[in-house]
Amino acid sequence: MHHKQVTKNQVARLLYSIAFFLILTTTAVSLDLLSQWVKTLGLAEYTYEVIAWSAHSMLALDMLLFFIYLLFAGWEFVRGLRK
Repeated sequence: MHHKQVTKNQVARLLYSIAFFLILTTTAVSLDLLSQWVKTLGLAEYTYEVIAWSAHSMLALDMLLFFIYLLFAGWEFVRGLRK
């Protein structure tokens, strides 16, 4: 019984984490699309660069956090198998 509860908790945490990372990724992609739109409006190049840099850094941070999450989740899974 305890094993099933642990598995349910891991699956729930996985789903919440995937939702969190998808929200971050969607925000980063939206910022990138916004930067392209700003470029077509003819606004200052600085405005375009700031928005594009923000999008790229947010996506890079999201990927780094997701990689770290996968490492910790994998470690927890392996530890759970040993018990």
